[in-house]
Amino acid sequence: MIVKRRPDKSGFERNLEPLKILGCFKDEEGETKYLMSFEGEPHPEEVSHSEVIANCPTLLIDFYERYFVWRDEFKELSDIEDEDIKKITFDQFPEVILGTVRSKRHGQLYIMKWAESEKCDYVPASEIKNTSGVNLLLIDYLKTLITYS
Repeated sequence: MIVKRRPDKSGFERNLEPLKILGCFKDEEGETKYLMSFEGEPHPEEVSHSEVIANCPTLLIDFYERYFVWRDEFKELSDIEDEDIKKITFDQFPEVILGTVRSKRHGQLYIMKWAESEKCDYVPASEIKNTSGVNLLLIDYLKTLITYS
């Protein structure tokens, strides 16, 4: 695979549509970088973590989930009831994501702790991905699952 080291301007700065994150690595300074494909570009580019978060956090979540969340060590539950599933509302502020489970009926769920509360709830992945600001909590959680060799 040929990778562009980084043109004068990134794909984001050239207003190209990001297509997919292909991989991640740590550079010489220990910063997380991603290999990313852009529409109309034949080769992937190195892109910084901050650029990906600013421009396409949902693609980053999709990347992490594709490679890290669906592994066998994550517990699969079959007995989560509808009333145990929480939707994100503006009356509670999410503080941290503590873990993840997979439900046969509800799909991927994250265990969310709410600010100023001891309460935790199961929250569907789609709720988190599509809620601005909360998706950054998910990125922080998923990033902790990565081990670099």
